[in-house]
Parts: sequence; C-alpha cells; structure tokens
Amino acid sequence: FLPKSLAATAPRASRPTRARLRGWSPVARGAMLRAWLVLGMTAVVAAGSDASGQGIPHVVGVTSSFFVGGGDSPGYECTVGVHHPPLQIAHTFGAGGGGQVWQHSALVIMLESDAAQRVRGDQLALRLEVETESAPFQLQASTMYIGVLPSVVESPMHQEVHGRQACPPQHCLIPQPDVTAPTQPHCGWQPPLAALSLLGQARAGEVATLEVDLRPLLAGNRSSFKIWAAPTALSEAGMWQTPRFLLKSIKLQEASRSTFV
Repeated sequence: FLPKSLAATAPRASRPTRARLRGWSPVARGAMLRAWLVLGMTAVVAAGSDASGQGIPHVVGVTSSFFVGGGDSPGYECTVGVHHPPLQIAHTFGAGGGGQVWQHSALVIMLESDAAQRVRGDQLALRLEVETESAPFQLQASTMYIGVLPSVVESPMHQEVHGRQACPPQHCLIPQPDVTAPTQPHCGWQPPLAALSLLGQARAGEVATLEVDLRPLLAGNRSSFKIWAAPTALSEAGMWQTPRFLLKSIKLQEASRSTFV
C-alpha cells in the first residue's frame, strides 16, 4: 500500500489486507479477500449476553491509512470488521523523502435497541479493559476518547483509492491530535464528535478497567460509538506514534453509582 520510499519511514502498524494482494490476478485476489472476510469475522465481538445476564455490545475494529507522495498518491484505505484479535486502538503519523502517511486503529461499538434503552434508563454502563502494549522505542503521550457516531457503520467493509482525490466515510477519517497545528491528511480530520475522555497516558503492560456512563452521548436515536486515541505530544520531527491499546474485554453491566467516567 505504501510507496517503497515511504515504507521505511512509516510508523509500525498493521497494513490492510489488500496491500498483500497487489500483483495477484483478479480471481485469486477476490478469493483471498473473501477468505479473509470470513476469517477476520472471528475478531468481532458479537452482541448478546454474558454469564451475568448483562449485554455484550457488538464491537468491530476500524483501521485507516492516508498517504501523499509517491506514484499512488493521494490515496487512502479503510477497513471495518476484518481484523484478527485483539482489536487495537492507535494513532500514528510518519514522513520522509517519499511523502507522508497517517494511520489509525479504533473500535466501533453498536448497541442493540433494548440495550440502548436500558442505558438511557440508568441501568447499564459500558465496562472495558484495555492493555497498553510495550514498545522498544519512545512513544508520544495520548488520550483515549469515546464519541457517538452520526450513523450506523457498515461492517464488514473495505474501501481504497489510489492516485486520485477522494475521501472515505466519516468513521474512517483520522481523529485530530490534541496538539497545536499538527500536519493534516488530505481528507482533513474526523469531524468533532460529542465525546468523553476515558484514559490518559498509561504505563506499558498496564491493564486499565474503565466504566463509562453513555447517557450523555445517547442523544436522539443514536447508538453507535467510536473509541480512539489522540496524541497529546509530538516528536522533535513533528511526527507521532501513540501506544497501542489492546482490547481485553468489553461488556454492559449494572451501572455503578460512583465510577462513571
């Protein structure tokens, strides 16, 4: 997916499936993508109930990359619902002689109507556990957010455009960093969402347990949410790479009166 001159300078991240299939015949490429769609669905957390009888929300991963520079630019790729577990949250930007690349990984959470109604009735809260992955190099500090999406997200889904100006759906856009004048991708930043901050900088290897009161975000009939990380600092070169946060568990449980975010 990345131009060769840019690949060496891009931050470490998982690349979407189609990047591995370039040069294959259309028939072989289509067959392999269908196989990845089936296998990748094992990473989806399906809606239902756990042993406690509370709800498990439907959760999928979303990854996107935007790049400028090189023969295929500008371009982007966005994939929803086709990821191997654990699902991840991360945000990176890298640049070099070949151009610039922005990447992000996030979670999309969709509540069934009965679960959304119970949340509105002050009965359920969202509980998730995320682990901060360690890295052998310096990372930039970040804040994690949960925001309400304006529409339901199609899943599974994959879009890519190379060599022309075009932009994907809103949930694919890169969230804006919490810094002054960051370098912006050609499609701009994710539009501001009604959001709550969840987690500041965490130590590598640490597992954080978060309980979230979703009621402030459940305006109207909206019941789809996105969880993402935004850097709060830049490297000396003006680039960034946040820690990768790995989803360990997620569920809806009886609301606690004292631990709402």
